[in-house]
Amino acid sequence: MSLKKGITVLICTHNGANNLPETLKHLAFQEFDKDIPCEIIMIDNASTDNSIDVARRVWAELQADIPIELFFEPKKGKENAIDKGLNMANYQYVIICDDDNWLEKNYFQVAFDIMSKNGDIGMLGGQGIPAKHLDLPDWFSGMKTYYAVGQQGLISGEIKHYHPKSRFIWGAGSVINMKAYALLKQCGFERILTYGFEGKIARSEDLELSLAIWLTGYKLWYDRRLIYEHALSQDRLSWEALIHIVRISAPAYHIVRTYDILIFTGKDNAPNKSYWIDYIVFSLKNLKTYFNFPKDIGTIFCIIFGKHKRTINYVSQVRAFYQFLGLLKLGKKYDRNFKKIKQLQVRLSETVENYNQKLLGCQ
Repeated sequence: MSLKKGITVLICTHNGANNLPETLKHLAFQEFDKDIPCEIIMIDNASTDNSIDVARRVWAELQADIPIELFFEPKKGKENAIDKGLNMANYQYVIICDDDNWLEKNYFQVAFDIMSKNGDIGMLGGQGIPAKHLDLPDWFSGMKTYYAVGQQGLISGEIKHYHPKSRFIWGAGSVINMKAYALLKQCGFERILTYGFEGKIARSEDLELSLAIWLTGYKLWYDRRLIYEHALSQDRLSWEALIHIVRISAPAYHIVRTYDILIFTGKDNAPNKSYWIDYIVFSLKNLKTYFNFPKDIGTIFCIIFGKHKRTINYVSQVRAFYQFLGLLKLGKKYDRNFKKIKQLQVRLSETVENYNQKLLGCQ
């Protein structure tokens, strides 16, 4: 891929008209070397609130020097908006800016410096902090990662993989190296966690993309100098909203787990089958670590009927319950998904190996 070094900012929004003015303001007032080429692409994902008109008016009022292009994507699913924007990007480094992310004024410069100095980085993540105006509940600090808030590493640098603990970069504020993305597309990468796959779950499309990029051999990286405020809507900060997020995101774990295994083992040691029955047994045992039967039968009923307890341990129980339920619903699709990701790993390995051999032949 021969994209010029520069910055594309990708905003994907669905009915985000109220959020866009402040988000665009933070982009307009970025302080960076003007020799760095830059553009903004906004994809309106099936909005009904005139988001494009709002963005066009606000950007004109800000009189920013950065060119902006506005597009409509009628197909629902943030992954569709992201892929459309990535395919339109003119520069090598794409910053994913959600419509409620307020990037610190040096974000462009820091991101460009890090990425241009280390070509092995496939995806770079920053540090999210809650917007200062928010009235945060007392439980938020323990659950903030559900909101793409907090540090993504103890120190700045490469994120290492330690199976079975899942590591990844969340989408908000992330920077994608388009060389890594192009390699994925060249090898036939197709998302599993899509709106079409299961519209009623939180599809973790950003998480799947970060792990797919990791599978290419490019590195995941974190730098705490990249700071953005997450201007969460207040209605997302209720206990009921948290439980809803946990419940609908839990089934995605079983797709993520396959990437985790293949990244950790590498192609040469990767298993050739999913061990589906063994995984069910393992998941059942895992469920029992969160529930003390028959004592916790009442907790199961609380989860099913929405009479939610207000304890941190209860959140873990909700996650474990819906992960197990999601596994049963997934059925044999788990095995098919495993084979699909395994085949992607093989194609990636062969493509990279052929490329390296060509380089050696040119020397």
